[in-house]
Amino acid sequence: MYNGKNYPTLMSIHMDNFTISTRLTKYDYAKYLYSQIYKKPMIILASLVGLYLVVTAILNYFKISDYNSDVSFYETLLGLFILLGPTLIVLIAGKNFQSNPSLQDDTKYTFGQEGIFVKGLTFESTLKWAHIIKIKETRKYLILYCSKKAGNFIDKSKLTEEQMLFVKSKIGQK
Repeated sequence: MYNGKNYPTLMSIHMDNFTISTRLTKYDYAKYLYSQIYKKPMIILASLVGLYLVVTAILNYFKISDYNSDVSFYETLLGLFILLGPTLIVLIAGKNFQSNPSLQDDTKYTFGQEGIFVKGLTFESTLKWAHIIKIKETRKYLILYCSKKAGNFIDKSKLTEEQMLFVKSKIGQK
């Protein structure tokens, strides 16, 4: 019952409530952002164009190649800006991440039959399973999205196999 993935769809999976705590690090968040940015075809294409502009300028400067001898200073700057664009995005997001004190502490997630109770240093929230629209799995985290751009990062190393199956089985059930 989950959008095309091979996750368990057994509605009868029952489990007692369980609680784990997770702390997302700035490094893990940046790594995740880079992976998402470089999945987009336009970013890949733009990076290739930026790389072409910079490499052409370097080759011309050292007189190794005369392929495009009229490379201007502005084209070189544009190439550098294009190449550094994703890093600028990640740096800005990392600064925002670090400026939010509630993200610097552990977040406790209590999973139950009805949903997830989330408790942080300065907030508490209850998410019904029906409000989680998407699940994504990375090497280290299970990301539960409650909107297109906002999700909860759950440390997979703190979940047993049965707990993972329980969470995955609940996503998409209305």
